[in-house]
Amino acid sequence: MATSKVVAIFGGTGKTGKFGVKGALQRGHNVRLLARNPDKVKKVFNDIFGEEEGPVQFEKVTVVKGGVKDEEAIKELVTGADVVLSFLGMIDRHVWVVEPGIKQIMSAMKSSGSTGKLVCLSAMGVRDSWYQTRASHWAFGPLTAYVIIPLFLKNIYADMEAAENLLEAEWGEEGGLTTTIVRAPVLKDDSEYKLDYTDKEAQNYFYAAQDMLEGIKSWQLDRQDVAAGVLDCVESDENDNKNVSVLQK
Repeated sequence: MATSKVVAIFGGTGKTGKFGVKGALQRGHNVRLLARNPDKVKKVFNDIFGEEEGPVQFEKVTVVKGGVKDEEAIKELVTGADVVLSFLGMIDRHVWVVEPGIKQIMSAMKSSGSTGKLVCLSAMGVRDSWYQTRASHWAFGPLTAYVIIPLFLKNIYADMEAAENLLEAEWGEEGGLTTTIVRAPVLKDDSEYKLDYTDKEAQNYFYAAQDMLEGIKSWQLDRQDVAAGVLDCVESDENDNKNVSVLQK
């Protein structure tokens, strides 16, 4: 079992973030969550842990009430955190969420004197990883790269690209934050797949550098494995100040 850390999570009630919360708790970390509605958090816990265990796990978490525009709530959440995880994503594809949220989080971490690191979930297909998306499947890869992203997801990817630019600007800066960008392929939900985050051998992903184009087996990855790819950065400095893709083994 890894050494327990204080982990602050943004987007922890979302479809992918909730598995980051589950894994952090299973690994014994001290978890903090930002949420507008604590009652929604309880429902999410019942979903990921079951109605019997959900309330027990909920009692282990510190819930800070607020949203990504609430400066005081964000500062409260990140102050003293060893690692901050962002699973932020756009709900309305016309309104940016990730870049404004990352900007607020970074500002709060700096003003609180944080020495922790920030790990942000992004998407394969952003910037140079566009080539990985194209190579991810003989048919769906090019379809996603040439059609789906530019025609239907352009603003969503622009939001994530702007967030990545903010994160990378910290690398090498004197007094800059330690950050990691974790890019995921198309997300999928397998109702039969229930990952035990204490069993590293059960995880179905590996980290790939941005220039890796060979050996990409699928253009999709289960949200549970994507969450593991983000979560593993809590316990390792292997990908500090890097951008990596999480790909199916």
